[in-house]
Amino acid sequence: MKSSSTPKTPSSPSSPGTGSKPRQTLRDAAYHAFIDHLFSGDIRPGSMVSQRELCEILDIPLNPMREALKRLEAENFVQLIPQRGIQIFGIEEEFLADAFQLRKILEIQGLRAFFKQADMTGVQDLFDRTKAASDGDQGRQLSNFQKISEFADLDHEMHLLFLGALDNEIVNDMMTRVLSKLRLSRLIFRLHNYQDIRAFQEHVAILEKVLTGDEEGAAQALNDHLDGSRGRIMGIA
Repeated sequence: MKSSSTPKTPSSPSSPGTGSKPRQTLRDAAYHAFIDHLFSGDIRPGSMVSQRELCEILDIPLNPMREALKRLEAENFVQLIPQRGIQIFGIEEEFLADAFQLRKILEIQGLRAFFKQADMTGVQDLFDRTKAASDGDQGRQLSNFQKISEFADLDHEMHLLFLGALDNEIVNDMMTRVLSKLRLSRLIFRLHNYQDIRAFQEHVAILEKVLTGDEEGAAQALNDHLDGSRGRIMGIA
């Protein structure tokens, strides 16, 4: 089983040099810099920017930025529009429906795999931090991107913990991308400024079942949570 240490949002590598580092490293640095600035709010979802503006924001040279944009477009973070610029990713209802269908299949399987391995390392700590978020008032009236991103980190930590029990790199890579895009839905819609903290309360219920060894109860609670999350993101719950 993979370590249950706190999963982190992909972070930028150290600033690229100008001579000795290979092009692949510069391209990856540009890619991760874009993701970091998108999650921090420096780049706004739904906005239109030019390549040169993006290079200035990220402090990245033009050529590796162009290469990174190819990957970002392939992953549907941006759309390159000739003669106009770069359209930053926006959420579509069809994507949300597909993403949550996939999450149900993989995450519930991951949860069951987690029970079979019987390694509860870190679960109590995660429960305590999630309970504090659900009980406190820090989840209400949030309007800045940084705070919403921090709450998204805590939200995703439990899901990535269960997925890690599958010990499948393809699943991990795919679901990291899906969760990254769902994170953007929080930045775009802001979940009513996070006044609705039902997600954390549902996480608490799931983790309580895990800590008490109730696999079926945890699986049902996770299923219900994913249904609720989809409804909240789409504005129907």
